[in-house]
Amino acid sequence: MNKLRKLGATIVKERVSYAFVAPFYVLFLVFTILPVVISVFLSFTYFNVLEPPRFTGWDNYVNLLLHDDIFITALKNTFVYAIVIGPVSY
Repeated sequence: MNKLRKLGATIVKERVSYAFVAPFYVLFLVFTILPVVISVFLSFTYFNVLEPPRFTGWDNYVNLLLHDDIFITALKNTFVYAIVIGPVSY
């Protein structure tokens, strides 16, 4: 309980510092963390703008990895680009 009181006292003492840092954390949450979490959720659904999302589970990933030729080509191109351009640019 003593540690909790120390933490509370420290937060109250440094409240101005937290107030200065708060806008960054709010914007970071809204524009970085939240879109990533929503994207992960939507990747497991069938979604278009006119209907609510319908849960499909792993079907999207199975179709992407096993049935989509363009994705495999894009993945190969990405690896080649990273292996060739990456070391040269660094």
